[in-house]
Amino acid sequence: MTQTLERPSLNNVLTAVGQILDVVGEERIGSMTFSSGAVIAIQPSHLEQGEAIARALGLTSFIEHTSVVPAVTDWSGTWAGAGQCEIHVRGIRPRGAAVS
Repeated sequence: MTQTLERPSLNNVLTAVGQILDVVGEERIGSMTFSSGAVIAIQPSHLEQGEAIARALGLTSFIEHTSVVPAVTDWSGTWAGAGQCEIHVRGIRPRGAAVS
């Protein structure tokens, strides 16, 4: 038997966007994209703020894309606010930053 997970409605995704803006602060967001597939991507106003935004949202997993200059980091995780939305935050990590 295959279990199908119900994805959040677009209304729930929009509610999650509002919750995220409340936590992070609208002034720190450069752009945000979202889909009815419950994926929200955040581009900070300043890439240096990416890690702080990700931490504020409780995102702990990240992938560093070192083939671009400057190296860009993509933090990701699940926002449990209105439904289970997958969140991605782009940013840059300071040179020599420890990988945790």
